Amino acid sequence: LFTGFGTIDEVRSGVLERFRVTPAKRFSILSGYVLFDTCSVIFQCLLFIAIALPFGFRADWLGMLILFPLLALLTITTSSFGNAMGVVLKSEDKYAPLVHGINLPVLLLSGTLLPMSLAPTWLNIVAHFNPVFYVVEAARALALGNIGSIEVLYAVLALVAFALFTMYWATNIFKKVVT
Repeated sequence: LFTGFGTIDEVRSGVLERFRVTPAKRFSILSGYVLFDTCSVIFQCLLFIAIALPFGFRADWLGMLILFPLLALLTITTSSFGNAMGVVLKSEDKYAPLVHGINLPVLLLSGTLLPMSLAPTWLNIVAHFNPVFYVVEAARALALGNIGSIEVLYAVLALVAFALFTMYWATNIFKKVVT
């Protein structure tokens, strides 16, 4: 979500303004930002795994390989949203409260810090509207080697839907701004 701060800087410095004269499709312009963010997140995940190995981290390797595309889909969703909102808001003062207002509830409702099974029923229901919840549940199953788990299927379905929707929406935002 924080990728929008860089986009705001590029709006302010005129980089996106210069894209108006290029024949590049607006989807391609957005995809460049999203691909950079996705590669960065995948690299960071690999780095964290490499650091954790000497400290006793053990997980099913096939499950971890399946988890990376899920993380990429989550990054595509958040990067698309962050870049589009950066273009729309054009100000760190407007963007920061939005990002922090979204980031904390998404983190708390994802089950990353505490499993959502410990939460009240109503909160557990609300968590199911959070795409990160599905990634966390799938990650737990995949790390244990439960590749055929229903959590993995739910994560794939939810993340593909969210990624397609946010990429479509963000592309339309880029079309309006970078025309």
